[in-house]
Amino acid sequence: MIDDFTSQPLIFQKTFHIGMQILARIRHDQYQEESMFVGLEKEVLLPIFDPDSVRWEMIGPVFENHFGVIFRFPVNLVADLEYDSEKWIL
Repeated sequence: MIDDFTSQPLIFQKTFHIGMQILARIRHDQYQEESMFVGLEKEVLLPIFDPDSVRWEMIGPVFENHFGVIFRFPVNLVADLEYDSEKWIL
């Protein structure tokens, strides 16, 4: 509801809790023997997840009074820089 400022602390708390559960799942999956993605090594999907690298901040209100918590953390992907001459034929 627009201008429902009394609910903001509860919404911030709820979205923070949801974000922490997502981070807990990432951390849990990182240490599982089996990848949930058949044929892919789990290290390919998330080579290094360091919970200490996670930063969060409260956001809002944006647009029509939407607000919550945003979590940010680096995802390092190895770039495939192999030169393919076939892609450069004019």
